[in-house]
Amino acid sequence: MKTIFISVSELKEKLHQYIENSDELLLTEMYKMISDEDAPYNYSVDDIEAFYKRRQDFLNGKGKNYTISDSINSIKR
Repeated sequence: MKTIFISVSELKEKLHQYIENSDELLLTEMYKMISDEDAPYNYSVDDIEAFYKRRQDFLNGKGKNYTISDSINSIKR
């Protein structure tokens, strides 16, 4: 691992640039890392458990995948 030494002002500037160019998900994750507060989630515990189950099913080859065409055709119906 390479150690890089930068000044506090350079570090602040780099962090400012990251924040300015970040999407909502990255900002939320950054906030959770530096805050004692819990960042707001829009999902219930049941929702999150369902996400994990679907992911695990997908990883185990049990999940159903759809092509973009399949998805568009389903929406049109």
